[in-house]
Amino acid sequence: MSVITPIRGSTASRLLNRSAPTASLVRLCTTQTAGLGSWANLAVIHWRVQAAILHTRLLQVAYLLGPRVSLTHHVTTPFVQALFGGVWAADGVVLGPVTAFGMTAGGGVDLRVSRFLAIRPVQTEYLMNKFPDGANNRQSSFRYGAGIVLRLGKK
Repeated sequence: MSVITPIRGSTASRLLNRSAPTASLVRLCTTQTAGLGSWANLAVIHWRVQAAILHTRLLQVAYLLGPRVSLTHHVTTPFVQALFGGVWAADGVVLGPVTAFGMTAGGGVDLRVSRFLAIRPVQTEYLMNKFPDGANNRQSSFRYGAGIVLRLGKK
């Protein structure tokens, strides 16, 4: 499970900081060759906003692809990645559904427990979206996570 922080830099994001987002993530990696692999990330983030004058929900879906470089040393596998793609969001009040460019850059570490199981104590990423906001059309977020990695396929 990963925890996603709200988008920073707009009036709506200041309202979002008063609510806790929930997230569902699906992450897939192809077979790596010499430490290089491709990575796909689908993240669904849902905020329930309850401010003084605004009671609504925000849904955001990020679909990103890109390269991942990892270096396995015994049971430890640190990695870095850069993912690019799109982000779809709907607020249900003002904008309606909007699609924009999105990208992440970050890394983490996996600790192998068995052939098919690893523990990820940390993964951190910078997430940038390019939604129109009337200012610089750029929203920056930080997301972090930890969890269990199921390693499927041949190795």
